[in-house]
Amino acid sequence: MNIQPIVEGDGEVTAVPVLLWRLIADSSAYPLGVGPPIRRPRTDLIREEGVRKAVRLARSRPNCAGILIVLDGDDDCPKDIGPQVQAWAQAEATPVPCYVVMPNREFEAWFLATIESLRGTRGIRHNAISHPDPESPRDAAGELRKG
Repeated sequence: MNIQPIVEGDGEVTAVPVLLWRLIADSSAYPLGVGPPIRRPRTDLIREEGVRKAVRLARSRPNCAGILIVLDGDDDCPKDIGPQVQAWAQAEATPVPCYVVMPNREFEAWFLATIESLRGTRGIRHNAISHPDPESPRDAAGELRKG
């Protein structure tokens, strides 16, 4: 059984599986795997046909037991866009569970908020501390590189 991610950015293609594997390990949710992310541009993931097409592709992947769409909020409010994307996605995915996760600005802000858990890995300094307002930087990935 696999969670099949759908993501919008190159960074998420590599980061989302690592995050999901970590969550699976921490929760002992075995035997759950993670399929290779399906990458689609944001413009596809905020239009009904684009969402439905990506979900159909995800459902066709071997052992797809759930679908997770990760879409940055950017300058839009997640509460305005998220529910509509969720409705389109779940309508296409049924009976497979499908959820949309929409960080307020950028996916990488999650890592700025919890950087202590990443100390000493992936170039993060051993004394790194969480950003005081992780959703405020316009380039959270750049802030992470400063580590």
